[in-house]
Amino acid sequence: MSGVITEMHKVDGMLSILRMQGRAGADSLQQGMYLDVLRDFKITQAVFDSSLAWYTKNPKRFEAVYVQVDRNLENWKKQVESGKFGKDSVTIATVVLWQKNKLVIANDSASYDSLNFEIKNAVLVPHDIYTLHFLQKIEKDSVPNSPKTMLKINYADAKNDSVLVPSYADGLSRRFNICLKAKKIERITSVNAVMFMPDSAKRNVRVAFDSIQLKRTYNILAQDSLQRKINQLPQKLLRDEPTRIFQKRQP
Repeated sequence: MSGVITEMHKVDGMLSILRMQGRAGADSLQQGMYLDVLRDFKITQAVFDSSLAWYTKNPKRFEAVYVQVDRNLENWKKQVESGKFGKDSVTIATVVLWQKNKLVIANDSASYDSLNFEIKNAVLVPHDIYTLHFLQKIEKDSVPNSPKTMLKINYADAKNDSVLVPSYADGLSRRFNICLKAKKIERITSVNAVMFMPDSAKRNVRVAFDSIQLKRTYNILAQDSLQRKINQLPQKLLRDEPTRIFQKRQP
């Protein structure tokens, strides 16, 4: 049983790649690919459904099956990453979660705050890597101390991972790539960014931003096992939410 379920999760991983790439017809392929897996193991759909029903009634046995499935997928991931199946067998995917491509000029508290954003998405899981890309130019000698940009991952237990990166008031355009990994095995409630934090009482600083983009990099094959770990957390912490993007608007 663990072998069949392992192969079905590999199918799910391949279809996830197709969906992320915007390929049409990915969903219609799923059932046919599942049937191909059953044929490879020389079992029928009826036999598989019957076995699945039995394991559902015997959760401890089913849990043991999934322990082996996790091991199989972890071994498969290591083989793929080592290049055993060729350079095209990629398990890492990157998607854009949020972007603002136009030039934005901010020069007061309200306009600074309007650049901040928060993303809530039920599919975000541990070990994701979030990268905030942007171009920034701060008016020369406009602040005595270095302003900062903050990227933060918020968890359901009210803790977080965060990173603060300083910038420079030198009148030069700089490209930033701020990376942050979700280290905790905990449900991620949101990812948010505070784009401009002046470290002084002087708030009316002219700053220009362009090509702001937040990307998520994740391991496709690990998604199912990580999501199961999240689902085993106390139910009071589980509250699936659709993707939401919160951004303060200028008055």
